[in-house]
Amino acid sequence: MIVNGKTALACLTKVASLDGAQVITVEGLGTPENPHLIQEAYALSGAIQCGYCTPGMIMATKALLDEKPNPEVDDIRWALRHNLCRCTGYKKIIEAVQLAGRFVRGEVTPDAVRPKASDGYIGVSHPRPSALPKACGTVHFGADIKLEGALELAVLRSSVPHARIVSIDASEAEKMPGVAGVMRGTDVKGTGVIKFMAPDRPVICGDKVHTIGDPILVVAADTKAQAEAAVKAVKVEFEALPVVENVEASLAEGAIQIHPNLPNLVADASVVKGDAEKALADSAVMVEGRFNTQRVHMAALEPEVTLAYWEDEDEGEDALLVISGRSINIHHALGMLQEALGWENMKYIESSTGGQFGMKLDVVSEAIAGAAAIHFKRPIRYVPSLAESILMCSKRHAYDMKVKLGADAKGKITGYSIDILMDKGAYRSADIFGRSLFTVSGSYNIPNLKCRLRLAYTNNPWGAQPGARDSRRSRSPWNAPWRCWPRNSEWTRSSSDFRTR
Repeated sequence: MIVNGKTALACLTKVASLDGAQVITVEGLGTPENPHLIQEAYALSGAIQCGYCTPGMIMATKALLDEKPNPEVDDIRWALRHNLCRCTGYKKIIEAVQLAGRFVRGEVTPDAVRPKASDGYIGVSHPRPSALPKACGTVHFGADIKLEGALELAVLRSSVPHARIVSIDASEAEKMPGVAGVMRGTDVKGTGVIKFMAPDRPVICGDKVHTIGDPILVVAADTKAQAEAAVKAVKVEFEALPVVENVEASLAEGAIQIHPNLPNLVADASVVKGDAEKALADSAVMVEGRFNTQRVHMAALEPEVTLAYWEDEDEGEDALLVISGRSINIHHALGMLQEALGWENMKYIESSTGGQFGMKLDVVSEAIAGAAAIHFKRPIRYVPSLAESILMCSKRHAYDMKVKLGADAKGKITGYSIDILMDKGAYRSADIFGRSLFTVSGSYNIPNLKCRLRLAYTNNPWGAQPGARDSRRSRSPWNAPWRCWPRNSEWTRSSSDFRTR
């Protein structure tokens, strides 16, 4: 927002400090029916994707253009330095500010820039239908929605990666102000297990935790503050179990089995073309190396907010349970929830989502909120913090890759081998190992290729999506940068060897 001509953080500014101040918010700047020129510029420039950061960007732009109607790019970057965006890469946002400046200075009008319906679709950048509502702050994300009579949730999560749950004492928490009650794993109807690829992830853990951040107990209260205070009063006793820290340890002889009904080895797949071993042995130059990548949190700006409420409550056990979440695969999510929660009459609604990047394919907060709605027979709001988001959602897989690359005397690739250990973490989601195999040779025509990939459970955070932005930058989808890196690095090393001869 803008306070007395200067930008201010709306989330941190106390109303008491605004007495007598002139305050402008994005809602007061314009409406979808009558937008401000800056809001039009953002929509027409393609600067709005998820829209979660857009109101702040627009208000910072307003403050800048009020002071400097024709800013340089460096001025724009400085004005927006406190505003984070995960979707756009900022290029389109800078272009939007430049276009807004042209509008403000009267050099051009929105109508002159706006594509016409008669212009067609191919090669024409039409504004997104949701762009202006997002620019004007009228789009509601999950945390913006209030439900009458709703309980707020707080979740106690594991602080250890692998342990048996010896006891949970929630007696003090249940007595605290505003607390409606607590929910354990045994209170979840249905299977109580999320089955994305395999039935391995509990909605709420009962006797064992498999990774840091596993949900252990849920507290429901009248306010979020009351629920969070009660969670701190819960006492948990763990019995530590051996921690499987990487794939090598997971596949070692005698390794502890992470899931009693599932082997540690999730997949063992290969791609073979020609005879890579012979080609490498006969190569004029052969280089080899070992490459490791870390798991990566996709860091969407909006946490995994879920609302769960009832329609047709008079129907009793046949009432419709509505889950309002942020899944990009709502039909798959609905099926998983129906089975895990034991409630067939259910509907999943995707609310506006503040960033996605693949991580929101999974069911995380939806299962907890839905189970709470069934258990307490009340509408539920579950609004995790960003810190909790890091604990509760899937990450990009970590890779451990051993590679060999050979070339003939003219520098042409003759053979390539790669042995990949892929860290699944504690649970299965979108495994994506198939695409890891598909893209292993990239754009090169390698006559002799040998690739083996093993995917295994560990007690690390569980792996899933790679994130769309990285995929587009690399021109190869789904964790392809991880495989491109060792191949291209070894090719660079082999090229250097030729140059030094």
